[in-house]
Amino acid sequence: MQQSKPWLSPALWVAVLILPLVYLVVVAVMFGEGWTNDIRAMVVSSIISLVLGSITGFFLGTSYGSQQKTAMLADRR
Repeated sequence: MQQSKPWLSPALWVAVLILPLVYLVVVAVMFGEGWTNDIRAMVVSSIISLVLGSITGFFLGTSYGSQQKTAMLADRR
């Protein structure tokens, strides 16, 4: 069985490229001038929900796909 290499995953590279943008937005809103507390709370809650949603969606999607593959291979036998 071949061992997987995480650095070959496109999902990892997309996450690595997008993550600095998230940090830039959070720093700009949290420490920048002219933002109300309502907007700061909205940005923080949006980022938290999007990050958690993305992570759970990715892992649930991969585990569901893995289950489907396993079931399909079991049916072939």
